[in-house]
Amino acid sequence: MTRASNIFDGSDASFNAFLKEFQAESDRAAAVLGVSMLDTLLETLVKNSVRDPAKAEDALLGTSRPLGAFSSRIDVAHAFGLLADEDATDLHLARRIRNAFAHGLHGMHFAHDKVRDLAGNFHCVRRANALDAHKPEWNEVFESPRARFMLAVAMLADWLDKLSKKAQRPTAPQSVGDYTEMMRTKANARRAEKGEPPV
Repeated sequence: MTRASNIFDGSDASFNAFLKEFQAESDRAAAVLGVSMLDTLLETLVKNSVRDPAKAEDALLGTSRPLGAFSSRIDVAHAFGLLADEDATDLHLARRIRNAFAHGLHGMHFAHDKVRDLAGNFHCVRRANALDAHKPEWNEVFESPRARFMLAVAMLADWLDKLSKKAQRPTAPQSVGDYTEMMRTKANARRAEKGEPPV
């Protein structure tokens, strides 16, 4: 069974190359590039979690398809248990930040009230800061809205990549015909025990 290709090859060099380019971008480009990466990784997770990735691509994931939008992918992946509650919330926050930059004609930056407030709500960043509360210099680095967004995207990208690599494809479900045959086989076994002819 072929797995959908992953964005990162598992090496730190591959992930660090993305981070280096991502961090060098302007605010607007970083918001768009970061969320584009998350969207691609989430698509990979969905593809690696379905029986037939090619059918999923055609029927679900393409443009103008039910899961063609990032928000739909987040909601469905969350509903099917591929994403934890906090991760789904954080992905929606990243999406909303991207949308603010994509739809703001000018003057958008991470210090803008709307973006700053959204960037302050990432669960993954709060948890990372709580783990490193004994290192005040760490928390100061990630106080700015841009830094919080960058950290959230890096953490979510790494996590989505890990989830997609360990995703399990479901097996084909039993059909009504299969169930009927199973019931006929059981009935014939009981009939044979009684010395009756099969049905």
